[in-house]
Amino acid sequence: MKLLVCVFVLILIYIQEIPCNIHLWASEVTRFSSQYNNGSFSAIQILGKPNVYPRYGNIAGTWTQPNEQLDRVHFIEIKFPRKVFLDEINIFETYHAGAVVRGCC
Repeated sequence: MKLLVCVFVLILIYIQEIPCNIHLWASEVTRFSSQYNNGSFSAIQILGKPNVYPRYGNIAGTWTQPNEQLDRVHFIEIKFPRKVFLDEINIFETYHAGAVVRGCC
C-alpha cells in the first residue's frame, strides 16, 4: 500500500512539471477608452476566438476607434474565463499594425 501511495505521489509530481498549452480567449470587456460604434466595430468584438485574422484591413468584427480619435492613445481591459499564469499574449492587429504599445496583466 505504501508503495502504491509513493508511486502515485511521484506521478503527481511528474505531471505538475509537464508544461501544457492552454488557449483562452477574452470573455468580458471591463473598460475601454472608445469604440467606433456599438455594433460590428465595438469593443466586444475583441471577445472570443479571433474571427478576422489573418485577413487585413478595415474589416467589420474588429475593435476600432472613431476616425477623429485615431491619433490618441486608447486602451481596453478584458477578463478571461479563469485565472492562469501567462507566458505569452497574442495580439492580432489587422489594420494599422504596430499600434499596440503595451500589454500588461
